[in-house]
Amino acid sequence: MNHTLIQYIRNSDRKPYGVVVATIRPSDNKVGIGFSVIKANSDDVFDAERGLEIAIGRAAAPQDRANRNGLFATLKKKNPEVYGAIYTMYNRALSYFKGYEVINP
Repeated sequence: MNHTLIQYIRNSDRKPYGVVVATIRPSDNKVGIGFSVIKANSDDVFDAERGLEIAIGRAAAPQDRANRNGLFATLKKKNPEVYGAIYTMYNRALSYFKGYEVINP
């Protein structure tokens, strides 16, 4: 079994501007969700390799629940597409990682 699910987030021109992953955290054998996106309305260019590194690092890291709740509340307001991609990945992970606890973002 591959232990990482990957989904790129694309704009209306189909250009990727972020990535969401679900992966098994080695620290506790639970499934974490991580993401990386470039700043909206900027000249930043999405680097898929670096974005994937960041997203996997975030998914694998233990998370402070209060900080995550604040982050996702902000995302829900400011970038609903990213917020939706995270919850889509969460639902995919529930189906894919049978027998593992998937950490709810």
